Amino acid sequence: MFITNKATPEELLSEFLRGHDAPDIESEFRDLAHNNDLCPQFTERVDMVLQSYARHHTYVDDIQAMNDQGVDIFFRYRADGMESKNVGIQIKSYKEIEDSLKKDREGEPLESKLASQYLDAKSKHGVKIYYIFLCGDGALVSHANLERRIRAKYSSMDDVVVVGPKKAWAFYSLHDYEIAAHCASILCDGDYVLQRARESLNDFKASQQRMLIAWVLLQLEGERYVDVGELQDYGVGYGADDEEDDDLSEDMANLIDRLERYADLEYLDGETYKIDPSAFPELCALYFDLRVRHGISGGGAIRYLHSLLV
Repeated sequence: MFITNKATPEELLSEFLRGHDAPDIESEFRDLAHNNDLCPQFTERVDMVLQSYARHHTYVDDIQAMNDQGVDIFFRYRADGMESKNVGIQIKSYKEIEDSLKKDREGEPLESKLASQYLDAKSKHGVKIYYIFLCGDGALVSHANLERRIRAKYSSMDDVVVVGPKKAWAFYSLHDYEIAAHCASILCDGDYVLQRARESLNDFKASQQRMLIAWVLLQLEGERYVDVGELQDYGVGYGADDEEDDDLSEDMANLIDRLERYADLEYLDGETYKIDPSAFPELCALYFDLRVRHGISGGGAIRYLHSLLV
């Protein structure tokens, strides 16, 4: 797909960190260690965002082991016609937050430590945008109060973004296909093939769109005949409230009836069918683009197109 929106990598990252919430986040971060869990996983998520923007020269590195000087994750990017821009991320683990709240704590308060790390990031790394990830407990009053104090401290600073537990967990737990699909929907929204793919699905219900996408991709990946029950599993929406999922059997029957007219539908028995994927060239094009660009196939590819198109 062609890039039609010149958003920067930092703007893409901001889309995830400002707009995505994980519901009812509580103690998910409790047992995750700063160095062994949080830094590597967040680095992978950031790297996936950067990979999704191939037109930029990007660099990402988990530099926690390299004498942490104010940042846990650092990346640099350069957009067309722009100078390089450095972005830093500082991560505070559940344990660090808990330790900072102890009355008999040793060392400086977390707020003071963050302030000195911010200055280090500016002076030693030339960071222009500084993210603070607070990986605490979204339900604990003490953690929430600490988050409010930190937000208040940086509320007037345009170069600092405080990311609370809900948004941090939402980003931490994203799959590669979710990141790739969301970035593509922003960067390539005006792409001709993407628009045609969406148009090709307009006349189908959401559940039928999901089943059809799965059907085409399963056939492209070598399944000679596809079972109706498997397709109906893909028809279920990812949200909890999807009224169109009430009668997937009827939706499947209507889909089969429509495909008989133009997709060379064949059936082995009453529950196993085959279609010609070339009847949906736009879906085929997006699938192969995904395999080449991100190396995603199988169920991940199906869910990628679900996220992108439905």
